[in-house]
Amino acid sequence: MEILKYRKDENSPWQDVLGIVGAQGAKGNPGERGEKGEKGDAFTYEDFTPEQLAALKGEPGKDGAPGADGKDYVLTGDDKTEIANLVLAALPNGEEVSY
Repeated sequence: MEILKYRKDENSPWQDVLGIVGAQGAKGNPGERGEKGEKGDAFTYEDFTPEQLAALKGEPGKDGAPGADGKDYVLTGDDKTEIANLVLAALPNGEEVSY
């Protein structure tokens, strides 16, 4: 015999019961999906312990292939316009920003 603990529901205190433990029963069916929770704040570094942050770092990757010819590239006016348009398109409301 061993001491088992039980409670009537999740708000009840745990209670001891003297009983005999039988064989493990068959796995039950999954329960219904719960309601979606509220959106939380984004994680920040302060949310993690130093050990958790250290675990995020992996081994250094392999060196990439050498670059083509090593010549400098100077942005043209068209390049700058394209970049600005891409940035504006990525904003929630591009009308709020101008350049």
